[in-house]
Amino acid sequence: MQSLMVIPKTKKFELVQRSIPKVSGPDHVLIKVAYAGFYESDLQLLEKSTDEQKLMSFRHEITGIIVDIGNHVTLFKKGDEVVVGPNAGCGCCNFCRSGKPHFCSMENDSTIGIWATFIVAPVNRIHKVPENVSLQQVILAKHLSHLVNGWDIAGPITISMNILITGAGILGTLWACMLHHQGYRNVTISDDNQKKLNVLRKMNTGFSLITWDKLKENQKTTPNNYFDLVIESSGDPSVMELALSLLQKGGKLCCCQMASPNVECCMHPFEVFMRELSIFGVHENCFSFQMAIKLIGAMENRYLNYDSLKIKIFPLKQYQEAVEAIKRGTVSKVVFSLD
Repeated sequence: MQSLMVIPKTKKFELVQRSIPKVSGPDHVLIKVAYAGFYESDLQLLEKSTDEQKLMSFRHEITGIIVDIGNHVTLFKKGDEVVVGPNAGCGCCNFCRSGKPHFCSMENDSTIGIWATFIVAPVNRIHKVPENVSLQQVILAKHLSHLVNGWDIAGPITISMNILITGAGILGTLWACMLHHQGYRNVTISDDNQKKLNVLRKMNTGFSLITWDKLKENQKTTPNNYFDLVIESSGDPSVMELALSLLQKGGKLCCCQMASPNVECCMHPFEVFMRELSIFGVHENCFSFQMAIKLIGAMENRYLNYDSLKIKIFPLKQYQEAVEAIKRGTVSKVVFSLD
């Protein structure tokens, strides 16, 4: 089978031939992969990580069809279309038992392995794909489960709130889509990349789309230009600092994008105290995954069309072109086709 690996010493991708794995555990299944996701954070991991194990097995989205099952598997059968979810956890520690398996004390690795034509996964990591959802669309379940978890953490998010999304990458764009789908209209999206803003402009949400400079200008010229909720999806510490200054009294800052571990953000504790600001971090949670799949079925092609979202499908053998497309910013996300 084809397999795309990262060579830890050189941090380069390499397409190799490997033998098809076998189902060794009674509660595991063998999946023939149809699509696998790849996006900017994978490149960031490649450039900054020194952990060889992480470099060997990226966190990526996988959809496909079950072709073999272990002896104890009863909820799935051969031929089922499935998507692989994140971080199942150990199920025994305090975090797992309080509904936070992504903080698992025993198992914090959310990887399944390399990009490959076939993968073996435990049944507690896979979900059936409904008939009204395609294997292409359900690739977005990982992103949307992140959003669903953020929605729960930052809630209640009322319809009257004035909302700002900072960063118009794939995560910020999907936040905009979900908010519009839910009926929210007081939404502003800010990014310095006009190409990203144009993606949202073509989706006809009616949301205000402005640059960072315009956002700063509005702050100076409009005294009451504050937001009840800021969804920070850029990962840029300077943008986080700006976002804090734009929060209304009692406002919430929801940090949804992973920043570099080496950067710092300056805040004023006095302002946080006096204005009763709330700051949240949002990670993946497997308990949000099933809701994300249902959300995909509800949002459908109106919001999740690949062309509209600037998502491009590449055959696995064209991985070099896919990497360059991510680096150039001509796509928001890459999906590898492995059929």
